[in-house]
Order: sequence, then C-alpha cells, then structure tokens
Amino acid sequence: MESKSLVSAIRLYKYILKNFWNGRAIIGPDSGHRFELRFLRFIKSHFPSLNWSDDHFFLQAQGYWIKSNWDLFEITGDLSYKKVAIACSKQILNKQKNNGSWEYPLKAWKKYVSTVEGTWASLGLLETFKHTKELSYLNGALKWYNFLINRIGFQTYKGSLAINYFDTPKWRVPNNTTLVLMFFAELYGIKKNPKFLKFNDEMIKFIQLSQNNMCARNNGELRYAVEKEHYLCYHYNAFEFLDLFHYYEIINDERIRIILEKLGKFLSTGVTEIGSIKYDCFQTFPENIFYSGVVGAALIGAASIGFKGYEKHIKHAYDFLFQNQKPEGSFIHSRHDMLYIIKPFEIGFLTDKRSYPRPLSYILQHLLVKARSEI
Repeated sequence: MESKSLVSAIRLYKYILKNFWNGRAIIGPDSGHRFELRFLRFIKSHFPSLNWSDDHFFLQAQGYWIKSNWDLFEITGDLSYKKVAIACSKQILNKQKNNGSWEYPLKAWKKYVSTVEGTWASLGLLETFKHTKELSYLNGALKWYNFLINRIGFQTYKGSLAINYFDTPKWRVPNNTTLVLMFFAELYGIKKNPKFLKFNDEMIKFIQLSQNNMCARNNGELRYAVEKEHYLCYHYNAFEFLDLFHYYEIINDERIRIILEKLGKFLSTGVTEIGSIKYDCFQTFPENIFYSGVVGAALIGAASIGFKGYEKHIKHAYDFLFQNQKPEGSFIHSRHDMLYIIKPFEIGFLTDKRSYPRPLSYILQHLLVKARSEI
C-alpha cells in the first residue's frame, strides 16, 4: 500500500508545480521581512485577488525543490522529476555571478550576500551533480565554497569559528554554521579532499559552546546567537538538527552524535498534543504549519540513529500536517497570529491563508523524509 506521506507529498508537489514552477524555478510570494512579516502579509492574505507583485526567487526554495525532485525520481522512477531537477539546477547556474555568489531576493537585504541562500543553491547543485556527474554543477558549488572562505569568512568566539551571516560581520549564529558544516561534508564526500574539513573542528566547537556553555537552561537547545539566546527556538533547532544529522551521515563524528542526542530531546518538548510546534521556548502561538514538518523530520533522523522515545512525537507532527493539507495539496502559512512590533502576544486571532513556495518546499522535503523512512 502506498504510504500516506508519499501521497501527501505528491499532492503538494503537483500544487507547487502548477502554481509556482515556471519551467526553470519555483517563484512566488513570501511572508517577507519586518513590516511585511509583522503586518502587511495579513492584509495580502485577506485580499488574495489583488496583484501584490511580491514574487521572489529564493535559492533556498530551489535547493529544497531540487532535492525533493531527485527523491521523487528515486522513489518512483518517473523521469519528469529528473527533468525538473536539472532545469532548476541550470537556472541556479545561470543566476550565479562570476565571483560565485548570488543576489539576495528581498529588497531589505539586497546589498548583502546571504550565507544560507548561496549554500542552499550549492547543495542543490551538488545533488544534481551526484545524479548526473555533470561537472558544471560541481564547479558552481566550488565557486561558492571559495566565496564563502574568501569573502564571507568567519568570526571567532572562545577559540571557535562561526561563519558570517552575510558578507559582512553580523551576529554569530549556529544555524548558518551547521548548514555550512553540512555543505563542507557534502564536498568532502564527493571530492575526498581534506581541505574541505579544514575549519570543521573550530566550527563544531562553536556548536558545542552554543549548546552547553551559552544556553542558560542547559536543556539541549542551541542558542540562537552569541548575541541573543532565544528566537523561534524549535524552528531553528530542528533545521540545525537536520544539518548536523546529514553531516553525521557522511562523517561519523562522535561529537556530532552527542550534540544530536541532546538536541533531539529538546525538540521533542516542542511538539504539542495536536502535533503543532510551539512558537518558541515561552509561548505556543502563533502556529506555523511548516514547523511540524521540520521537527518531525528531525525526530525521524534521531530515531534512525538509535535515539529512543520519539514515535509519539513523530506521529503527532505528521498527523498535524496531514490534517492541515488543503484538498488541492497546499498548506496555509500560519494561524493564531497577532499583529506585533517586537513580539507576538500569547493568543492571536489572525490567519495567514497564503501559500508560500519557500515553506511549501520545506514541507515537501520533510514529507518525503517520512515517506523514505517507510520504504
């Protein structure tokens, strides 16, 4: 019998393909930044027939989309998924600048080069290289590697290294560092060149410090940044778990396993009885639908390497996704929201009914994580 997760993933895939795929990339609206995130997106949600002209080309979305297409190709053997993955990879190469970087899509950060965006673009390229052995994809990722090392660079913290958030010094955050660790591991797995491990010990030390020395509660959580302890705690920590989990799959490092064991326990405390994920360490709402997918996928990873006791949490998280999928395959973005200046109230009454391709691409990949675990 075909898995419920795979059926759900294919329904979502068809929705994304119909509504956001232009033959080269998935492009569409985004929840935005600052004023738009905190206010304007709710107006847009309630007047969907208006042309808001807010479509964006997010490389992170393309990276997830490419990975999901290759996963679906492996699961089903359908060549159409392979064609989409290759077309999207070619568009990423077309958008890459000569120095190896890409332009950030939102106006507020247009002047910066984003570590997350470029790294996800490169992870997508590496996924296509692994399936096609076409060197142009590998070379695009290597150009980004050189930009990361030579232009974005690192900041130090107590003998450790944190990759910069942008191509200018800013907060020292674990989530960029875990992602780049995964990228370096992917390059090492392909090239077997120890130069891609050159910074890993110092970066792993930064993650260890973020978990053990910088978090006051010492509950397995990774601090959001050296400069800020908490922000969207379960959301960021789940993505960080998956980055480190993929690193651990390639490089069997006991230091990473110890981090993952503590981190899995922390994530499980964020799963509510209905399968939604708490907004942060201090409040349950707003309720962001895609959080359930990333936390569920992280806990599947935890179970796969022998950590016990997560079956109930995984079931709750994925049941929440299944229950919230709309008939045409999409998901709303959030509910129980409240307009806010700095921080939301505990209980909100607003719903963001729009479907955004970037979080939908996350949900698609995390449904496929569940589907692959059932094969």
